[in-house]
Parts: sequence; C-alpha cells; structure tokens
Amino acid sequence: MTDLLQIKGQVFNIERHALHDGPGIRTLVFLSGCPLNCLWCANPEGHRIKNLFIWKNQCTNCGRCIEACPNGAVAIENSLCTTDRSLCNICGSCIDTCPMGARKISGKEMTVGEVLEIVRRDSVFYKHSGGGITLSGGEPFCQPEFVHALLKQAKAEGINTAIETCGAVPWKDMEQSIEYLDNILFDVKHIDSEKHKKFTGMDNSVILENFQKAGETGAKIIARVPIIPTFNDTLEEAESIAGFIAKVPGVVRIDILPFHKLAEPKHSAMDTTFKMSDCEPLKADLIDNLAAEFKKVFKETYIEV
Repeated sequence: MTDLLQIKGQVFNIERHALHDGPGIRTLVFLSGCPLNCLWCANPEGHRIKNLFIWKNQCTNCGRCIEACPNGAVAIENSLCTTDRSLCNICGSCIDTCPMGARKISGKEMTVGEVLEIVRRDSVFYKHSGGGITLSGGEPFCQPEFVHALLKQAKAEGINTAIETCGAVPWKDMEQSIEYLDNILFDVKHIDSEKHKKFTGMDNSVILENFQKAGETGAKIIARVPIIPTFNDTLEEAESIAGFIAKVPGVVRIDILPFHKLAEPKHSAMDTTFKMSDCEPLKADLIDNLAAEFKKVFKETYIEV
C-alpha cells in the first residue's frame, strides 16, 4: 500500500492563521497549477511550479547576485540590477547572496508528511476555533493524487478539511476526494459561457456541471463569487449567478469577493503584466447592491472584507 505521507506535490506557499478560507482559524496550503487564466488572479505565481520574485524596491544594486549566477542572467544596466528571465533557470544561487532579501523563490516539492508537519503546529487553534487545513492554489485538483492523499491523511488525524476550487477539472479528480472534505469553497464566476471564456481563458460548462454534481453528493459547499469590474458587476449578472447557485443542493452560504489589486506587485516582481491594472476596486454601495441580489434568493450571503 502506498505510504500517504511520502506522496509528493508542488506547493508555492503555506499561510498560517487564515480567517476567510473556511470555518475557524486555518492553515492555507497553496498548490501549483491552474487550468484557468483569470485576468484578476490574486496568485499568478500559482501557474508555474517555480517562480523567481525580484522585489526591486528592496534591491540596492550591489551586484552580488551577478557573481552568484552561474548562467550569466544578472547584469547591471544603467546602474540598475537586471535579470534576463530567458537565461534564468531559477536555480536559487542568487537568493542567499542578496543582503536585502530582494530575491525569493516561490514553489517547491513537498511530501504530504512535510505539509502536515507544518499544519499540526496550529492544532490548538483548530481545536478552539473549529478550524483546520484549506487547500488552495492555483487549482488544487490539478494535483489530484497529492490532494487525495493530503486530505485523507488529515481526516485520519482528525483535522477539519476544506478546499478552494475553480471547478475546471475532470469530475473524477474531485469525486475521489469529496468524502474527505468538510467544506468545498467553489467559485462561480459567471453564467454566460462566452464571457467566462473571454476573462478566464476557458468556458464554464465543466465548472457549472461539477458544481451541480458536488452539491448532489451532499457535500457542504460555500459558493464564492468574485465581483470583477466589466466582467460580472451588473445586477442582471448577479441575479443570474444567484439563481443558478440557489438551485444546487448542499450550498450553505455565498461569499462575495470584491475585486482588488493585490496581485499587481507580484506581477512586477515576476516581470509579468497585471492585465487589470487600469481597473479600480468597485464602490462599496455597488457591492452592497449586488450582494442584495444574492440575498433575495440565498439569505446566507456575506461580503468578504
């Protein structure tokens, strides 16, 4: 029999003491990989197994990383330290030489046992708050074997479990793990398939089908609706999303997630482009009006702050 604790996965962050990703105080485990390419994605680093972050506001252009790089990817140009990403293989040689901590790698391979060793550190908080472990991403179900092993072992240890999913994965990869989940935090972004594809790179047919199937298993679902400017910020769109969610069994609440620009500095540090940089967060009164549309059909609706 496979030793669950030795199964490996790609993890790009572990965040402790989280409060908005399931009940109680939780440990968030972010897994690499995602089938979508949402323009507003808060965790763009989740699309790759490894990423090199360069926090330019912390760099003093001392040049130590130039000497450390074995591939000649780093140079001084116009008195500024620059990195040729096409030459960089994210080996990490430059990380330890930086006295200001301006360089960081996100993403590494971990075993189920290594992840749970970190998760167990907060067991006292889980006990008193009803919290536990939440798998996030990226899209966790892009690593179905690792997710299944991690959830199964966590449940065996009495840890409350949850997962955040976009749902754009084969149903079999979700189905095998549902019995080990206390909550599924499931995104429903739009009902119109073409508009969904325009903003996320993929239509929503599999997502809506999986949402329905998950509800029919008896799983407890927290439906999450990101409210994004020009994408789904009208009353008509809110009404259509709310109407779909209300018909699915197993939904215990709806969380409204207002658009933010927290990903913008990450893009800058990865030398990529945040494609919604020109959009501003929506006004609070508009968010309240949209939330009211959801409350018409589902009383347990909340705005995440």
